[in-house]
Amino acid sequence: MIHLRLRPSVAVLASTAVALFSTACTPTDSSSDTLFFEAMSTKQSVTPATPLVIQERWLAYLADEASTGAGGTDYNGDGDFTDQIAVVVNMATRAQVVLNTSADELAIIGSQIYLVTDEAKDDQDWNLDGDTAAPDDLVLLQVNGNNAGPGQVTFVATLNPAVTGPHMIASNNRLFFQELPSVPLVAPQTALEYVTTSAPTVPVRISNADLTQTATPQLSAADEGMLFVTLDENVEGRDVNGDGDTTDAFCLALVDTTVTTPKVREVGLSVASATSPVRAFDRGTGDWVVSFLVDEASQGGLSRNNATNFALVTGWRPTQCTGVNDTDATDQVLAYLVYTTWAAGNSQPINTGFPGSDRILTVLRAGSTYVATIVPEGADGNCTVNSLNGDGDQLDRILRWFKVVNVVGQSDVFGNVAGLIALANTPGGTFGITDLDGKFLVVCDEAADSRNHDAQAADHDVVGWLDPADGASAVWEFDDGTGTGVQATGASWMADQIERERVMVAFEESVFGFPINSSDNDTNDSMPTLGRFDPGNSTDLDFPGIAVAVSANNAGMGVVNGSFFFRVDEAADNRNWNGDTDKNDQVLFRSNAGSFTGTIFVSTLNSLNRPAVEFGTTTQSDVGAAFLADESQQNKDFNGDGDTNDFVVRWMRIGP
Repeated sequence: MIHLRLRPSVAVLASTAVALFSTACTPTDSSSDTLFFEAMSTKQSVTPATPLVIQERWLAYLADEASTGAGGTDYNGDGDFTDQIAVVVNMATRAQVVLNTSADELAIIGSQIYLVTDEAKDDQDWNLDGDTAAPDDLVLLQVNGNNAGPGQVTFVATLNPAVTGPHMIASNNRLFFQELPSVPLVAPQTALEYVTTSAPTVPVRISNADLTQTATPQLSAADEGMLFVTLDENVEGRDVNGDGDTTDAFCLALVDTTVTTPKVREVGLSVASATSPVRAFDRGTGDWVVSFLVDEASQGGLSRNNATNFALVTGWRPTQCTGVNDTDATDQVLAYLVYTTWAAGNSQPINTGFPGSDRILTVLRAGSTYVATIVPEGADGNCTVNSLNGDGDQLDRILRWFKVVNVVGQSDVFGNVAGLIALANTPGGTFGITDLDGKFLVVCDEAADSRNHDAQAADHDVVGWLDPADGASAVWEFDDGTGTGVQATGASWMADQIERERVMVAFEESVFGFPINSSDNDTNDSMPTLGRFDPGNSTDLDFPGIAVAVSANNAGMGVVNGSFFFRVDEAADNRNWNGDTDKNDQVLFRSNAGSFTGTIFVSTLNSLNRPAVEFGTTTQSDVGAAFLADESQQNKDFNGDGDTNDFVVRWMRIGP
């Protein structure tokens, strides 16, 4: 394990590097004394884009007819080899069932597996309307995993083919989807329906909280039990967001999926798209702080981040940004609402005035809640004379945060130039920002920031943290070694853990200053680590890890059911882990996430930009995890079809 605070001298670095990191064991295909972590291969080929959907013991994916078998395999009997066919695996019994049904999307709730199927691709009239043609022949199908088979697939509903985002989203053991109504809706009906694990083929229609209006919500995202949907005014035929027109395509609405009778509640504000960043932070018993980015262009075409609107908010405009006001309407601006009071009609969404992008964070610290986003300097027209981080350009991405209150003028905002630092757009899905134990974590790009944070001559991407509860006195902690002999952490990749108990970081040797993996003598590699604040010291950020080189920009780390998985780069680690004739492959490793013991080689992996392993959202109860193996990287026929050209789904047991 590492405790990367001490910065030893060069003379002792070599002797301490091994002590700081757990070392990897000799490669082996699996744990020999149990069935856990034994990589099992499925029998079909898949495309690199296949979904891997996991819930408890069930794994579902899409087999590729074109590349399965010599010349292809027509599973659904429609006379072609162009379909993606649903397959279900029971990871407890190892049973694999091909459903012989084409699918575009997959989802699982409980033991119920759901398929979105285009009848034209499947050449089957599932909804019994006499044809397989658009516009009413995109359908939702269901099969119970316990008796899954080609003859057990059941029709549930006809879906709206005009939907451009996901056609179904699972949340709180319900599956939500937009049905294509067979008759016109009557207020307060909506086109949004759901099924449950207890009634898996019986759709329940959701009503609009506004009893005078119908709605046709399009699914966007789900977060901590909150479902985000959008309404298109062109479809609704009314002014949903209250800006005086009926042309806005993405008016935000919310659905509390934890209550007995969910309802669609319209926010009255527009976002830029169905994939615009959102966050629902549950503070307990449905007390969400919901944050999103309002699109100025579609919300009345007015600036929401003009400094004149925030004169009462201390620190909103940093002291170095004076005499300029943002007047354009081209930004996405952070807003939030407190769901319990808002849904009861006792509060309104609050405009923070921060132009945002990419991601939203929310933390609860010392009894207060803070929302944050990445502010592109070019979108902040209030600081064009100088810059947010004081380096004189408008090229940086800056983390800014706002204390959650019901009245903007009572809030306090951190506007100190020393705390406004340029972010690295770090791979891993975090865009260079995350949170841990109520604190903000960032990867700072020293070159873009024009400031040094690690006391080294070269510029690096270094990890820093800040406690927003410190208010105006808050500072970023980089452990920069100035007079105290502490060591900064460099990150080439960073990702969240689902439970937010750790942060997954590819730890850079170049910042550490010495080789960590014993297989080479360079300092070009990155190591897999699970960052945490020391349980005995809340200001001590540690990065325990393993002395083996991951794929620096594609580490793919994940933690599930106490196991830590990551993608090792043979070339970077200078070792032939999978036993072929080269050191050019990407391979999968696992270790104990707490002790970093039992580190083993699991399988040849892939070079795809997707997680090393994939698993469900209830990670503590998942029986297994799955991944894609690229046969060509080991010249091995994993699926037994006679060639080594395929991507194959492999999976392993990780729990009882």
